[in-house]
Amino acid sequence: MTSDYASLILEAIKNLPERSEYSKNGVAYEVRDIFAFASWNERTERMSEADWHFVMGEFVFAEDSCGNYFSIRSDGSVWFLDHETDERTALASELRQFLEGLHKPEEIALPPHKVLRVWVRPGFKPKFK
Repeated sequence: MTSDYASLILEAIKNLPERSEYSKNGVAYEVRDIFAFASWNERTERMSEADWHFVMGEFVFAEDSCGNYFSIRSDGSVWFLDHETDERTALASELRQFLEGLHKPEEIALPPHKVLRVWVRPGFKPKFK
């Protein structure tokens, strides 16, 4: 990866809203954190040790809040890596297109009668006597 990518990433981090998403084909992909350019190789190596397979020149550069990652390949294309299905989805043909497509998600307010069910992480569940 070149310093051009580092510049793009630094600019994106500076301008990234607290919550961001990238939309493609009606699907929103949340972007929680874009990693510093210097850590791309280390993060990719750690994921390779955890059974992820990467093509030559592919690096992990961002993550969402559900344990999924975003990678960039040497041709500049950006991919979403779903840890639950081990599937990859092509999101953008180049990094600049991906970064320019990041936007603040629309707030969704549901009336209480529209909430059918929720999932609560067991660690957050209060203990009752």
